[in-house]
Amino acid sequence: RPEFALVDYLIMGSFLLDKNDQKPLEDDIDWRSQFDLD
Repeated sequence: RPEFALVDYLIMGSFLLDKNDQKPLEDDIDWRSQFDLD
């Protein structure tokens, strides 16, 4: 179910990444229009 697929924290080795600390992308692209979906 999609509600279980949301990630607020990601641990990579000794790093803890918090989704709320991430800056928005500056040069965000519309990747859905650039790539064919499966």
